[in-house]
Amino acid sequence: MRVAASTPAARSAARPSAGPVAEPPARPKGKKKAKVHPPRSTNPFLRTTNPIDAFHALAHARWPGAFPAIPPDPDALVVRPLAVGAGELVRASVAGEMADDDVARCLRAWTSMRPYLRALAAAEGQPRIRLDGSASDARHDVVTPAQAARAREQDEATAAKEVRMGISAVRHQRFQPWLEKKAAKAAVADPGLEPTAPAP
Repeated sequence: MRVAASTPAARSAARPSAGPVAEPPARPKGKKKAKVHPPRSTNPFLRTTNPIDAFHALAHARWPGAFPAIPPDPDALVVRPLAVGAGELVRASVAGEMADDDVARCLRAWTSMRPYLRALAAAEGQPRIRLDGSASDARHDVVTPAQAARAREQDEATAAKEVRMGISAVRHQRFQPWLEKKAAKAAVADPGLEPTAPAP
């Protein structure tokens, strides 16, 4: 009578061998997939590293009534609130020339700057403007008291933030020569961009 092996080594030796274990096939070595970059725009206004500057140059060239030239003193900029839906028209117009995310970011920057907020706060009960600069006759394009109040609050919050960051009249005076030089260069590049004298 045979006695079954009781030790682990004996049980392993008694177990039938399954043969050598096959290694998984090696993954083929191929070249990394090249990134596809969008073609460089041929629009001269977009040949800049700053999307906001590029957007404003493009928007001013197409809709000067809605996007006026920025004067040497940015605080002297005179703007009017844009009509509801103007942003969608702008995005559709520049599709293929600028990335949609950049356009949306630039529009937010335009409508969040203090001259725009002050214009919106002061335009209570008045119509907004279309891209061609004309007043809109749509009922929903009249600036409501709530919109004016919200713009006023946002302007005050931005002013307080500038004070905390140390942005003062002294700093504006320090950058004044650079701003005037930049405006003069823009006017030479495009005669339509006439630099405006800062308000007294």
